[in-house]
Amino acid sequence: MDYQKYPNFHTRFIKGVPIDEAETVSLSDLGLPVDVPPCDEARFANSSNLDSVWETTSDSELFRGNNAENHYVRLLLSLNDKDAALNKMLAECKSIGLSHYQLTIFLAYRGLLDLDPGDARALLDEFVFIIETLIPRSIQDLFYFLGLNTHPVYWTFFDLAAEKLKLEKHTNRNKNNYNQFKSHMQEGVKRLILNGESLLDIYENTCATKTIIKEVLRSMRLEEFGGLSGSLGERTVEFILLDIKAKYRREVYFDDFQRVTGAEFNGRYDFVLYRKNEPFLVIEYDGQQHFNYVPRFHETPEGFEQQLYRDVVKTKYCEIKELPLLRIDYMELDDDKPGYIADVINAAIKDPANVEIHRKLREPMMMLSALDNRVIHNQDAVENSTLCGCCSCSTIFISSKITEWDGDSALCPRCGEKAIIADAQGFPITDNFMSIAYDYWI
Repeated sequence: MDYQKYPNFHTRFIKGVPIDEAETVSLSDLGLPVDVPPCDEARFANSSNLDSVWETTSDSELFRGNNAENHYVRLLLSLNDKDAALNKMLAECKSIGLSHYQLTIFLAYRGLLDLDPGDARALLDEFVFIIETLIPRSIQDLFYFLGLNTHPVYWTFFDLAAEKLKLEKHTNRNKNNYNQFKSHMQEGVKRLILNGESLLDIYENTCATKTIIKEVLRSMRLEEFGGLSGSLGERTVEFILLDIKAKYRREVYFDDFQRVTGAEFNGRYDFVLYRKNEPFLVIEYDGQQHFNYVPRFHETPEGFEQQLYRDVVKTKYCEIKELPLLRIDYMELDDDKPGYIADVINAAIKDPANVEIHRKLREPMMMLSALDNRVIHNQDAVENSTLCGCCSCSTIFISSKITEWDGDSALCPRCGEKAIIADAQGFPITDNFMSIAYDYWI
């Protein structure tokens, strides 16, 4: 499809079917302007007033997905009066403490505040006609999200028109076209994940089921998919949060991070869980780059050192703020037994003390994951240690026994391998730990 000819369309997929695979025409070809006043979302992007709306509504089911916008328009149509619709919705939001000003900010942000009942009725009629005209009859039992200009009012009225036409949100697995739908849906979900959209938004705003999202993530991990906004491991953890119905936000910055830590960077956390609008648990997914120098993540070894420094500072912030920080590592995720990570997260949600229990259980494995980097360039550590051990043969030595070097990397006096770790590096040089290190090394 030549999108230049169809200015009302953009590259989001129709739910279930990519736009360029659907038989469709532009809205202008149909003689339907579907015009609404410009929506200046940029004006609100960094607004503290809008932030207060999100904080107030974060635990409200009404404000999940497009529910609140759809509900307001239903009130506008049924009451046939803007003020009456606004007051009715405000009364319904009394339990969450949403103010009149906050509600007007939200509706203005979504382009609905200046919409009168007559315009709303005309828009709904137009979208009913659009759906019946544009969507191929052979696949109309699916619920679609029309690929329109990103103005949120268009999205709201498509939802309401689909509701009026009684389109099902999920297709029937027993119908012949289910496999075709699933194939298209998986491709669309993959595209949205690569674009950096949160799994919660994908689940709530498309017809993708949790099973489809899970299958897409699994296939992408097997393909070792590159170019992803946010690691696949991080997205797998996010799916678990979605699956257990945790109230979370992704990629969170805290306003006071630099003031509290004195750091020159502003730390971003993978996930923050909220209870009554207050953060109570932070979750970080630590990929391999958090433990070892990985060239595709760190341009230089110094970049790896910066990674370690940032992790320490982010941990320090959580300690100062008394926010439990649950770190889930890549080995833990790769070895995930069914339900294990979900159990870890649920335990942390139930009792923050379980975060520290989890950390102590994972500590030996975290040390082992850093072995590859610790056995090289370790001369200073070895010379300042009492005991050293060899991961290749599990032998323990006093540091003075090590006399052979490969540059500034220690060689084992027994087997000659470059596999020495030292107690000055933080390793417990004991028979038990060296036996574990040996098993890991070989």
